[in-house]
Amino acid sequence: RSVSVRDGDSPLKNDIAYAKEIVLNYGQKSFSFEFAALDYTEPNKNKYAIKLEGFDPDWQYIGTIRSATYTNLDPGTYTFRVKGSNNDGVWNEEGASVKVVILPPWWRTWSAYLAYLLVLGGLAYYFWTRKLRERELQHQLELEHVEAENLKEVDQLKSRFFANISHEFRTPLTLILGQLDSSMERIKDESVKSKLDMAFRNGKRLLQLINQLLDLSKLEAGSMQLHATKKDVIPFLKNLYFSFESLAEQRKLSMAFQCEEASMPMFIDEDKLEKVVFNLLSNAIKFTPEGGKIAMMVKKAEPPFFIEITIRDTGIGIPAERLPNVFDRFFQVDSSRTREREGTGIGLALVKEFVELHKGQVSVRSQEGFGTDFVVLLPFGEGPSEAAIIPKNSASDFDSMTVEGLTLADGAATVVSKKAEKPGATQLLIVEDNADVRSYLHEHLAGAGYQVLEAVNGEEGVAVAQEHLPDLILTDVMMPRMDGYEFSRRIRSDERTSHIPIIMLTAKAAEEDKIEGLEIGVDDYLTKPFSSKELQVRVANLIRLRQQLRERFITATVIRPSEVSAVSMDQIFLQKVMKAVEENMGNEQFGLDPLSQAVNMSPTNLNRKLNALIGQPAGNLIRSMRLQRAADLLTQHAGNVTEIAYEVGFSIPENFSRSFKKQFGCSPLEYQKKMADGQK
Repeated sequence: RSVSVRDGDSPLKNDIAYAKEIVLNYGQKSFSFEFAALDYTEPNKNKYAIKLEGFDPDWQYIGTIRSATYTNLDPGTYTFRVKGSNNDGVWNEEGASVKVVILPPWWRTWSAYLAYLLVLGGLAYYFWTRKLRERELQHQLELEHVEAENLKEVDQLKSRFFANISHEFRTPLTLILGQLDSSMERIKDESVKSKLDMAFRNGKRLLQLINQLLDLSKLEAGSMQLHATKKDVIPFLKNLYFSFESLAEQRKLSMAFQCEEASMPMFIDEDKLEKVVFNLLSNAIKFTPEGGKIAMMVKKAEPPFFIEITIRDTGIGIPAERLPNVFDRFFQVDSSRTREREGTGIGLALVKEFVELHKGQVSVRSQEGFGTDFVVLLPFGEGPSEAAIIPKNSASDFDSMTVEGLTLADGAATVVSKKAEKPGATQLLIVEDNADVRSYLHEHLAGAGYQVLEAVNGEEGVAVAQEHLPDLILTDVMMPRMDGYEFSRRIRSDERTSHIPIIMLTAKAAEEDKIEGLEIGVDDYLTKPFSSKELQVRVANLIRLRQQLRERFITATVIRPSEVSAVSMDQIFLQKVMKAVEENMGNEQFGLDPLSQAVNMSPTNLNRKLNALIGQPAGNLIRSMRLQRAADLLTQHAGNVTEIAYEVGFSIPENFSRSFKKQFGCSPLEYQKKMADGQK
């Protein structure tokens, strides 16, 4: 079709005779031109030549044809040229021309090529980084495999070490326990018998821990065998359950046993199932506060070839985020230094292993602050008979096994104050949560003539120390509510107690642990286990050093706070006391009570504190400072003796002269003369 400028989609912007350039899109790549020579003499004899630069290499002489057609041209820039001749064959070499631009399709534009380049570059980068990640992942997997193998080897070495050393421990422990057992039967002295009983009880606990380590070693080595025999499990579980009655009564806990079946014969390994129930019940008692409830429920479970044993308590519960780890080896819900219950993290791991040896399952449900349920599912063989509910008071119908090796932490924190036989004896405070260790320390220190106070945790220890101001404190590191480090920090930061020497008892002998305590202000360390002789020597040495420091100031005429103690809190306290005395130097009525009010401390505690620091009560310190001020005034000739006596708070000059002579060894006038002669 012919193209006109007036067409809406025309590529012509003006008439073809005047157009300099025609721009065509990719779909308009076939087109024709018509042309005419401007010679009208014999127009039918006019001849033409055409050339499309960029497509035709040479001119094409087409005779008298007045059109040129081009089809399927590639996108690009062309110039169409045409020239003509008249009837005499004279050519117009200038001719006419028009520029033709055929646009490429969008996928062949520069922006498209740039997009292709970016896409290809992105793909190349993606595959390159993916390859790198694959190599890194492969390398990481190889490293993890090597690390896993190393950890496995180390774990095996540790297991063998624990097994070997546990075997080595069992023999001497067995001999020790045997000798203790036989000796206890023959000894009638109750005090000696109680000591042996404590040693025997803790030896049994140690033997239990060693047996648990051996069980873990056997499980890891795959040598733990299930020795199952057919047994009616209901009486077996009753005996285990009611053996904890007396312990529950001591803790003021109520117990109940509920069973839906009278008999359940099944194949069990009695020793391993006993350890399962023992661990779960002892944990329930350990983590249930006074007044709580513990119950064991036994029933058939779905599917019907399982027995379900549920041990429920109303104890402190387990945080939800820690529930998945309770059966992990050596995992403890509370692993802090202030945990209230002792433990090793072995018991529940053994429970899981022993239950799985029975082809059973164990699970836990808990809500923090409300209690915990441990559910054990075990397969069994024969069917049920009539159901029964066993009341708590029927425990006497069953033989009770002995609960051995179970040590529970103390319940509510209490303070026990025990007086020494001698009045005015040196007073010690023991802060220790383990009752046996506390009893051991008390026995040996009271036997050495000390007056002993006791506290079962750091919080109670702070209260006792503030009330009694003991001469020395022995504290454990790991205690409930407040550990030994925080306890020592509280003691050192309180003006009333900052002067008290502290000995820390710890099972951690690492240097960084000792440095942490020394930075707080702990005076000495005793690493467990320690002998009673070492304990007494260290206590006596610290008390003697403090006594020697006090003796320096009993007769001192000038007291400097910087010499009193290396503890800055004591220096600050003494500076506050001396400042209060100096501000009231001329006040005859200023004594113990006004001074105690000025430093915010009771008169009794103020005297105790000053006696501990400088070996002088408040009254002696006030008199000593007044006399020292008087000596300075006498040296400066600031007045006669009577005037100076009044100025330093003495209303009776005779009393002033008598006190002055007692402190300085001469009368005020003699002192003044001696100082004057010395200056000359």
